[in-house]
Amino acid sequence: MTAGTRPTMIRLCEMQKYIVDHGHATLIELAEHFGVSERTIKRDIRQLNQPPMNAGIVYRTKEGGYRCENPSSMTTLPLTDEELQALFLMRALADSLGKTSLGQSLREALRKIQSVLPDSVQGFVAGGYQSLACFIDPPPNEPVETCRYLRPLMLATAHRRRVTFTYASMSSQRTTTRTVDPYLLFFRYARWYLRAYCHERGEERDFAVGRMEDVGVDPTPDAFVPPSREALMTALGERFSGIEGTSYTVKIRFDAESAPRIAERTWHPTQTLEAQADGSCLLTMTVEGLSAVAGWVMSFCGHAIPLAPRELVTEVKRAARALFTING
Repeated sequence: MTAGTRPTMIRLCEMQKYIVDHGHATLIELAEHFGVSERTIKRDIRQLNQPPMNAGIVYRTKEGGYRCENPSSMTTLPLTDEELQALFLMRALADSLGKTSLGQSLREALRKIQSVLPDSVQGFVAGGYQSLACFIDPPPNEPVETCRYLRPLMLATAHRRRVTFTYASMSSQRTTTRTVDPYLLFFRYARWYLRAYCHERGEERDFAVGRMEDVGVDPTPDAFVPPSREALMTALGERFSGIEGTSYTVKIRFDAESAPRIAERTWHPTQTLEAQADGSCLLTMTVEGLSAVAGWVMSFCGHAIPLAPRELVTEVKRAARALFTING
């Protein structure tokens, strides 16, 4: 049995449960229900009857279908409390993603996982997630086109094949044709992005998949050598709020009122926090994207004072002056 034709554990478990729940099932019925060929159903039944499942699926001529002689062998997946919580969070995340393709896929994946859980747990999982919530800010609004491009982009990334597409740039408000070496697909702030080397710009850039059109993949494999995954993840992790730019070492002083809020979270993987005698704290981190940091500082309404670099201090002062000017 090849990897491409190997029956999934999910389908095998669902098939045995279907036969047990219905008493018996015909070959045609099973093929239609699971959306596979009759030949595949026969192969799956052979697999069900082998160790370790030993389901005892037999054909009864009188009934014209298959019956399970050993329903006690039905495979279920025991879960720890922590794993159940992960499933609840998965469902809550799916609800937050709404009707996007990713949200729908998450709900379908969860349904398949539930089908191989013990009966006593299935109902708990079905209703337990309602005690949790997961918020994504801002709410996702992915274009439908994103879904159709993800698979070819994933394959191109895996096989190191160059990709060409037209791209609507937010900064220039123009549509251009790009040829890129795709390095990594990543999901951030409810949208899919492609990290790639752009041949037209001669540098690495991020491209929002939802703004791509006419995606074409060159069939030549191993056309480039990408950076290591560790290097890519490190570079992406240096950003603040996902915005790329020049790297800076940032120092911000938070007063005694806001210091406890700052101390309870890790705001950036590079951060260090120094408590001050007056109850304030000094946050230091090396980040990309000063405009996002400036906006974050402004959100503390005077409880955060930028100390370095000079560019950050200037940006916060400019933003504050603009607010006062707008409001008279």
